[in-house]
Amino acid sequence: MKKGIALWLACLILAINLCALGDVGNSFSDSGGSWDSGSSWSASDSSSGDSSDGSFYFDPVMGTVAIVFSAGFVGVIFWLSKREMNQPGKSIDENAMEKILQDDPGFSQENFLSHAKKLFIQLQEAWESHQMEVVRGQLTPAYYETLDAQLNEFRQKGHHNRMEGQEILSAKIAQYKKDEHHSYIVVRLNATVIDFVEDKAGNLVSGDKSQRHDRVYKLVFRRPLGSQTGAPQSIVNCPNCGSPINKNGACSHCGTQLESQDWQLDSYGRF
Repeated sequence: MKKGIALWLACLILAINLCALGDVGNSFSDSGGSWDSGSSWSASDSSSGDSSDGSFYFDPVMGTVAIVFSAGFVGVIFWLSKREMNQPGKSIDENAMEKILQDDPGFSQENFLSHAKKLFIQLQEAWESHQMEVVRGQLTPAYYETLDAQLNEFRQKGHHNRMEGQEILSAKIAQYKKDEHHSYIVVRLNATVIDFVEDKAGNLVSGDKSQRHDRVYKLVFRRPLGSQTGAPQSIVNCPNCGSPINKNGACSHCGTQLESQDWQLDSYGRF
């Protein structure tokens, strides 16, 4: 909001200056004009030695152009600001916890963020070791398939993405949203890490083994709409073959991956 006001004032000043350009030949003449000795806009100081009386002159054409330009510029800035704020995870909703507790009174922010930070580290380690199966039960089925496909590209090239010295600086619940089928919690996580890629022989492919990066991540968690903290899993056997569901949320016999009733990571990237 403060940024928008500052931009508006800057445009207003620009418009005023453009309006005054109708007398620009007199104000900035070879004799120094109105800026002589740093004096104010008086008749005696703004004179350029010709017929001008130093008065402020408004050019209607330039004034119209300046006003249209300023209005358009402010409009574009306002639109871009609104667009950014409406993107999921881009803003912080200070009432997010209140909204969550209305739907789930047993929800614990402390426990949830502790789980989110732990999963963040586990996910990085699984990615680095090429063993995404370790965290499969904590990811939505679709997101697991996405990450595993991306990891296959590294496997085929024989590359490893190394992330050393990871440290989580802070984590905060940024948003809470719902659609027809799911509830979503967006977590803003600040971390620092040394991030680089090397081949099987340990040769550097990309990145820097000595450069530390400070990053802000967005973790989006999802669970079925209406689920409650601590509620038992409603599905304990596979609907396809009847076999038990393992700890990763998949059938122990046919491998069918079921949607968990608890929070699962649905996407992860830069905030």
